[in-house]
Amino acid sequence: MCRHAQAYDAALAAKKEAAAASQQGGGGLPDNLKVEDASVLLQPGTKDGQHKYVREGGACWVYAWDVAK
Repeated sequence: MCRHAQAYDAALAAKKEAAAASQQGGGGLPDNLKVEDASVLLQPGTKDGQHKYVREGGACWVYAWDVAK
């Protein structure tokens, strides 16, 4: 499986976990999680596998970089 597919699968799994946790009643984001606005995606990541957490609407999305691309 390519890295993009792995990153997509990981992000999708995290999104599903967050949705399930929020439906169970205690599913806020961790206090120490740095969530940024979408403008952070205009700059490339600095290392392979780096994750950025982005607030889009009422949701938090995870993006990962592949330095080979």
